[in-house]
Amino acid sequence: MRADYNPDFEMRPGYGIVLRLIAILLLSSMVMLVKVASDMGVHSLESLFYRFSIGFLFIVFWMAFRGELASVKTKRLPLHVFRTFCGVISMALSFYAATLLPLPEFATISFTMPIIMTILSIIFLKEVVRFKRWTAMIIGLIGVLIVVQPGQNQISLTGALMALGGVIAASYTLILVKHLSTTESSTVIVFWYTLLAIPAAGIAMFFVAKSHKPIVWLIMVGIGLFGAIGQVALAESLKFAPISLTAPIDYSNLLWSTAYGYLIWEYWPGASMWIGAPIIIAAGLYVARRSESTKKTACRMS
Repeated sequence: MRADYNPDFEMRPGYGIVLRLIAILLLSSMVMLVKVASDMGVHSLESLFYRFSIGFLFIVFWMAFRGELASVKTKRLPLHVFRTFCGVISMALSFYAATLLPLPEFATISFTMPIIMTILSIIFLKEVVRFKRWTAMIIGLIGVLIVVQPGQNQISLTGALMALGGVIAASYTLILVKHLSTTESSTVIVFWYTLLAIPAAGIAMFFVAKSHKPIVWLIMVGIGLFGAIGQVALAESLKFAPISLTAPIDYSNLLWSTAYGYLIWEYWPGASMWIGAPIIIAAGLYVARRSESTKKTACRMS
């Protein structure tokens, strides 16, 4: 039986899809607020600290509401610490990249995660990848080059590298989460991640913390709440629909990012983004589907 199996999920795929859509909208909104806060003089590491500290309050409230606080004990604290270390690095790089890049390009680079996940699986899990998936991964990386246009100064190369670094760290974090999920529930994993991340992110506050206007504090609260609620909604969506059904919804991030970019910064992506994004999305979907198909075949043969 699958670890994420829920006997009701086949009857409620619509609920899982709606939760996934809400999660992606909230997480896109969180990144938008990070960029807005940066325009108002807030360092990305300061936004990161409030993302975790305010988000932790929501996570505790959510777990208390569901009567799950008593279940947060863990025997795998070292793995939680390492997962948090990788997760904080991923989010720090991503928050900084979001302050440097237009939101649509930032979102597009994040779509490389299935490709990066496969590459890391080859390195760390010794997964065998055939010619077709290698071809798709190379095509997807070509799509990244089309979007970034290195040497053309269309977008920040530093921002693009930070975004790609964030994706790499996030992909490795997902591998760690898969190991944790064999014994820990999704809420317990989120609880320990958020709790342990507060002091890690808090170290930077000695160097970047500032006083702010009330509107800025409101934005900080939004960053924390949108991030935490989005993360919970993402985890909850898997209880009602399989990831193979809900994962493509993640690409709606491009819609929200483009809308925010146009409405707030009056930015409309250029031709390179519209050419590169479909290439990355198509390659990512193919790699993800082939990976899932390979795993199912391996399970049937075992």
